[in-house]
Amino acid sequence: VYEVVSRREHLYREAGRSHKRVSSALVGRVREMERLRRAVTELESDAGGVACVVGEAGIGKSRLLEELRRSDEVKKATWLEGRSLSIGSKLSYHPFADLLWAWAGIADGEDAATADGQLRGRLAELFGGDAEDLVSPLATVMGFLPSLQRRRAPAGIGGDTTEKLIIRALGLLLRRLADRQPLVVFLDDLHWADTSSVELLGALLGLAARYPILFLLAYRPEVSDSTLSTLDEAMREAEITGEEIRLAPLDRGAAELMLESLFSGGSLPHGMRALIEERASGNPFYIEQVVLSLIDSAHVEVRDGSLCATDRPDAMVIPATVEELLMARIDQLPLAARQVLHIASIVGRSSHPQILASVADAPELESQLETLHAAQLLTRWERAEESVWEFR
Repeated sequence: VYEVVSRREHLYREAGRSHKRVSSALVGRVREMERLRRAVTELESDAGGVACVVGEAGIGKSRLLEELRRSDEVKKATWLEGRSLSIGSKLSYHPFADLLWAWAGIADGEDAATADGQLRGRLAELFGGDAEDLVSPLATVMGFLPSLQRRRAPAGIGGDTTEKLIIRALGLLLRRLADRQPLVVFLDDLHWADTSSVELLGALLGLAARYPILFLLAYRPEVSDSTLSTLDEAMREAEITGEEIRLAPLDRGAAELMLESLFSGGSLPHGMRALIEERASGNPFYIEQVVLSLIDSAHVEVRDGSLCATDRPDAMVIPATVEELLMARIDQLPLAARQVLHIASIVGRSSHPQILASVADAPELESQLETLHAAQLLTRWERAEESVWEFR
């Protein structure tokens, strides 16, 4: 949700007025981070588990879990990550497809033959000559094959169904990875997951009772009752006690610390600080967007590497909601950048350059994406040696 800095300093090239990435140290989440780190550490003693991070949009789920991913504890484990899409309710297995594409190191846009070859190569590293039975089920999850209904099931399956083959193949993969070193399976935005993905997750959760696998699930409170019921039943059958970590809004002290971190070495008038804290209601994403909005409108500028206010607080207009803030910031973007942002919002939370290029009639697409990155409306991460653009 906002840039990770932790104890380390990260420098970024910035375009536009601010010449500085607006970022804050992680504040107000000490206990939550301790619980997550403890869950990862327990993997070293072969104790798997399930941890659910629950919170409203903008409350800091992604930021907290990104900080966990960078922690020393996770460096001793394998981290697998899959994300659900807001338009994914009818996309079968799509968070697991995302996870498998990233694990196999397949760049988005690769043809089926190339992707199939890379998947086979990764599986051969783990299973040798036994990899063949896993290729078709996993390829189906990843979207290479239309169906497995005619495929003969391996011995012991007891039925020639696509679902059983997929559960078996993915279960074997997770077990083999966990045999090598502790494994964290992170599924983000589970409230958007399709039914098939939730059922597959439920079928896999029992692995945590027997292997050093931590299933780390992040979702909003509006997650469906059927999803929660599936997860609860799976944990009950496997005799797993899941840990729920609910993120509350930042308290006043934490909000003050966040603003102090953002304006470290600079200045923020008391009146402006009080207004931001009041409007934010403990939502860290709102605080970040307010500061970016003030930079956009030249009410805040960078002096000697620090943020400083340029006007009296009563000369500034601070929108009351995140939606109003974002609309005001987007309205100040160049037209071409606004068009690319609109198309990216239709594509989904994550956008691949090849997909954007195929649907966006925008000149200098890469330049427009960099403009959106500089405005901190999109963030960039690398997957299989390619850039993926994602809404913050």
